[in-house]
Amino acid sequence: MPKTLIIVILDESGSMGTKKSVELDNVPELTAHNYLPGGMTALYDAIAEGVRLADRDKTNDERVICVIMTDGEENSSRETTKEQVRHIISGYEAKGDWTFVYIGENPERWSRDAGMSATNAINYDHINTRNNYTNATSAVSQFRKSLSKQSTNLFSKD
Repeated sequence: MPKTLIIVILDESGSMGTKKSVELDNVPELTAHNYLPGGMTALYDAIAEGVRLADRDKTNDERVICVIMTDGEENSSRETTKEQVRHIISGYEAKGDWTFVYIGENPERWSRDAGMSATNAINYDHINTRNNYTNATSAVSQFRKSLSKQSTNLFSKD
């Protein structure tokens, strides 16, 4: 199996405050003490920074999966625009060893605007928030079990 670097861009805006009690298996360092939802959703800035850090740490024999999870929409990035995020995602996916996953609001619009595969994007479940973590876990597990360097159909119904 290829080595996999996993990036999780987890919304930390105020609306996520009621969702922070969901248990996250295998991520013990994420606690109620260091995950402090508050403020606005600077999603574009978080994606740009997460990708920058992963790119810095990625080795040539690794593939990357970047999971973006949000219960809202971008509303406060100061350094990164929608066009820059589109360029980041399309540029890194073009390398052939980066996969982006989106669990959030308006997945069809997000995937179109971000230039990523629509079958790697699904709706955020506001009713049963645990489903969002289950979906993220499933996508990452499915990807890690594959021999592919990249995936464009993690949430495909086929």
